[in-house]
Amino acid sequence: MKIKMVITVKIKREIRSYIGLTVLIIVYSTLAISFVYYIFELNELMLTAIIAFIGAIIGGLISGLLTLSGVNLTLRQQQAERLEEKYNIYNLIFSELLHKNIRLQTSIKSLNEMDFNNVIQDVYKSAEVLSGVSKQLVSQASTVNPEILSIIKSTIWVAEQIMGYIEHAAENSYEARVIISTLTKEHYNKVAKNDVDLEECGRALRKKIAEYEVKGWV
Repeated sequence: MKIKMVITVKIKREIRSYIGLTVLIIVYSTLAISFVYYIFELNELMLTAIIAFIGAIIGGLISGLLTLSGVNLTLRQQQAERLEEKYNIYNLIFSELLHKNIRLQTSIKSLNEMDFNNVIQDVYKSAEVLSGVSKQLVSQASTVNPEILSIIKSTIWVAEQIMGYIEHAAENSYEARVIISTLTKEHYNKVAKNDVDLEECGRALRKKIAEYEVKGWV
């Protein structure tokens, strides 16, 4: 999105509208002064005083409107730029975690008793990578919103729960079945939920941007 360019166009439109309003005020004020002058036959001194008074009022009004418009548009531009920056950070977080989440989910789904030892090591490694990357993204997530920060922290917790569960489990066949059952039914769903929640946050940010676009702010 080219926020700055669109905001500039918006500013130009508002300035043109104020210029048009100024011209209308001047025209109608001139007509009113002329009407008063011819009806009441005012002398030049009184006419000059009236023109100066009306001019001061019009000038102050126009100046105030332009200042207010400039402040409002500046605030809108800053809000839009901050939102775009947050969305860019979200995209970075999502792209960093997407493949790690998928890899962990895939490795958990691949668990089986026949090749348990090899696959469980892949699960552990996938969880370790996901945890490490998530920890690196905590500070960035905190700049977006509390929801994304919460998801990142939850991702770290789940990944480390999986690692701890594998580390403390025995390797006999019964333990293998328990690990497979627990990881596939419980921890897999937690990883998947964090993935879905992260996507939901992205949709929420896109919705806010769309609201800005509808209002013509971006």
